[in-house]
Order: sequence, then C-alpha cells, then structure tokens
Amino acid sequence: MASFRDLLRLHGVLEDLFLLHQEALLLLDVNAARELLAIYRELLAIHMHHEETRVLPLLPPVKKWPKVLYTGQHEKMRAHLDAIEQRLTALSTAAPDRRAVLALLDAEATYKHLEEHHDGAEREGLFPITDEVTPALERERVVGGILAEWQALEQRHAPRIDALRNAVAQRAQRLFD
Repeated sequence: MASFRDLLRLHGVLEDLFLLHQEALLLLDVNAARELLAIYRELLAIHMHHEETRVLPLLPPVKKWPKVLYTGQHEKMRAHLDAIEQRLTALSTAAPDRRAVLALLDAEATYKHLEEHHDGAEREGLFPITDEVTPALERERVVGGILAEWQALEQRHAPRIDALRNAVAQRAQRLFD
C-alpha cells in the first residue's frame, strides 16, 4: 500500500546528490560542482512542485503544520540555492580561490540546516497527516504518479550523475593516495 512516507526516499537521493556536489567543491572541481548543483536543483524543483500541487492540497488545516510552513520553507530553500549558485558562478574554474570555496561551504551549511528542518516537518507532519486523511486509492494514485515522474527524471540524469560521481572519486583518489 502506498504511503506519502515513500517520498522520503527522494530526500535521500537529493541529500546524496548535494553531498556529491560538495565533494566536488571540496576537491576544487568547480565545473563538476556546478553541474551537480544544477541537477540537484532540477530534481528538487520537481519534488517541491509535486509537494505543492499534489500533496499539500490534501493536507487539512493543522495548527502545528500549516501549509504556509512548507511553502515558506520551499521559498527560503530556493533563495538560499540562488545565493549559492551565484557564489559558485563567481568561482574561477581554472584556479578557484580556496577561501571562497570555504565561504561557499559555510553558506551551504546554513542551507543544509534549513533542508534538515524541512525534512523533519515533512516526516513529522505533512506525510503522516496526509497518509491518515487520504483514502488508500487516492494515496496510490498520487504517490504512484509522483514516484513515476521522479523516476523518469532521475533516470534521465543517472548516466551523467554516475559519470560525475566517478570523476569526483578518481580526483579524490589522485589527491589522497
């Protein structure tokens, strides 16, 4: 039986992708970091769109977990990612400034804290509540549709993500062996 909690798997995929972006950044591979951030943002955008258009409409009024909490967090996350992308764009790909990379990683830590709070709000509020109030057939339809669209987008990016993951691993191996 489908559950909105099944969507938490997508959070893990997004977290892994953001960490891979940070690994590339740590290794001063600015091009890989930019590309990984772009893929992350595309996947996150579809996830947020699904939540805003398919899941949140099912959420009844709940004082502790109002819809505006989730949409507000989405807006803050987008704004943080815009700022991160601007800082990343300013980095030279030929000889990135190591201190600028450190400052960017600090900014990303703030974003990650926001993302963790958002994940917690969905784990504790949005997904369990929508599971409770949504009939099983409707859950199957909504969750199944979301997962199918996500999987298609994820598969489209999988070859490039795998190539970037291998490139980052090889670069790390060369630097640390």
